[in-house]
Amino acid sequence: MLQIFLKKLLQIFIFTLLLSSSTHAQTALQRLDGEWYSPQWRYGYTLKNGLGVATSTNSPNFQIGQTIIQLSATSATTFTGQQVYTDGNFYRVNVILQPDGRLYFEGEKNAKWLMERVATAPQSIGNKNNDYQNLLLGKWYHKTEDTDDNFTLLSQSVQDFLPNGTISEQAQYVVTNSEARISCLANTTWEWSTSGNKIYQKVTGSHVVPDFIKDHNGRSMDNTEMLNKMCEIIKKEKSQRQLTTSVFTIIKIDNKVNVYQYQDSKGVIQESTDYRVNQGLSYFKVK
Repeated sequence: MLQIFLKKLLQIFIFTLLLSSSTHAQTALQRLDGEWYSPQWRYGYTLKNGLGVATSTNSPNFQIGQTIIQLSATSATTFTGQQVYTDGNFYRVNVILQPDGRLYFEGEKNAKWLMERVATAPQSIGNKNNDYQNLLLGKWYHKTEDTDDNFTLLSQSVQDFLPNGTISEQAQYVVTNSEARISCLANTTWEWSTSGNKIYQKVTGSHVVPDFIKDHNGRSMDNTEMLNKMCEIIKKEKSQRQLTTSVFTIIKIDNKVNVYQYQDSKGVIQESTDYRVNQGLSYFKVK
């Protein structure tokens, strides 16, 4: 009887040990639950119990909504698993949760990189710890003009940062070529949050409509085909950014300007400035 009792006791002990180990691993994995983004490689995912679903992509070989990372805990702060690289294949990775809250990755092909946690949406205007969030609330105007050999693209927008963690953006895109001046309008919605001096913005929806096509004397032209073709190009570009997250680093912000840096599509650091305004896009719109 004693032998049977000891055997059962041993079985219970082993079961409890395994359960404790499993619970520990699960708890460690749950610490990683949430959205992560790599400013260096411009991709991100949402982690849940060690599985990561892409929220933004830097490669045609994996898509938004695809599971691109699988992790299991080896301790409270270390993890191992596999992740999709830009070639679309899975590779082994080892991960460390650093004291600063970032994830440090080492993978096959001598790859090393960091993932940053995307902060939750701002909670209230009165939170004294949310200085950047508070300063961002309201309307910001941005304008750029790019010239190529054959055309000029003027883009201008007003983004209204709202305290519920969303952005309502109105934008105008004006293309001028040798034949005409073409204008398209776009309404875009975003989710936004901050972490330190970083702004995270995710496109959640967009709608592009034709505005006008005119000759260089300002007279309306009867060429809806050219107008619609140009607006379709802008619509396609915006749809490709759906659910992708952009990261901006604030350099200076006050009640007049927001100066920030970001990585362009080629990975080059660029600097830009938004200006605080009280008016909507109609005030600045080219007519």
